[in-house]
Amino acid sequence: MSQTATSLLSAALRNARAMETRALALLKHRAGRLEQFPELQCEAAVQRSIAPLLQESLKEEEAMARWLKENIQRLTRDHVSNCERSAAAA
Repeated sequence: MSQTATSLLSAALRNARAMETRALALLKHRAGRLEQFPELQCEAAVQRSIAPLLQESLKEEEAMARWLKENIQRLTRDHVSNCERSAAAA
C-alpha cells in the first residue's frame, strides 16, 4: 500500500473512531438525562415489553406477504371465474 493510501486510511479510521466515541458520549449523556423523566422510563419499558409481540406480528405479516405473492395469480383467476359464473347465472 502506498504512503498516501496508508495515510488516508489512517485518517479515515481515526475519524471513524472519533465519531463513534462522540456518539457514545452523547448516548450516555441522553441516557443519564432519561433518569430525570420517569414517565419516559415507563414509556421505554412499555416499548421494550411489546417489542417481541411486534416482532412476531411482523413475521406473520411477512409470511402472509410471501403466501400472497405465491398465490396471487391463482386467487385472481378464481375470483374472476367466480364473478363470471355469477354474472352468467344472473
